Amino acid sequence: MGYRFEVNKNKKIIFLYRFGKIDKNELRESVREIFSTCKSNNIRKILNDLTEVDATGITPDDLYEHGKFIARHLKNKNFRLAIIAPSDLTYGLARMFEVFANLDGIMVFRSRDEALSWLSVPS
Repeated sequence: MGYRFEVNKNKKIIFLYRFGKIDKNELRESVREIFSTCKSNNIRKILNDLTEVDATGITPDDLYEHGKFIARHLKNKNFRLAIIAPSDLTYGLARMFEVFANLDGIMVFRSRDEALSWLSVPS
């Protein structure tokens, strides 16, 4: 799995783009890097674009573990994570992750415009 991200200090958001086949270990390491970047730049919003992701190798157990991992890092923080998942498979898996994380600050969307609106970030 690959990823790249852009920090927009004016809008106080990180735009994260993931691509390729998801690997749960790479996913966890990338999250640590993103959260570190958020902390050092005082950013509390992430737009996570999964449009180019191959999610065929991820399991419900992987999603459960990742959801709990994210919840531990974001619990009691004013943080918003919007996930763009346009394909049916990716959307369904992202929704499972959202449920497992069980945080008000995570939401899954089909489109970028919907996600940006929820994050209160102008497009």
